[in-house]
Amino acid sequence: MNNGRISEISVSDPNRELVRFNLSVSLRIDKGSENFSTVWNGTTGMTHISIDLPEDNYAGSSVTINL
Repeated sequence: MNNGRISEISVSDPNRELVRFNLSVSLRIDKGSENFSTVWNGTTGMTHISIDLPEDNYAGSSVTINL
């Protein structure tokens, strides 16, 4: 965290079953990249974050996104 805000998120799928990791946080984040996207829902006050996970030989490895 940086000044009370999320500055990065790390995720992984040790079971190597997922292609994407989805989560929601209770603050507005308007940022995206080639490996993640965000969608703000003003009604619920939540941002949905969808993060692409590594595939093939890298499946199960963690991914860190900077916000």
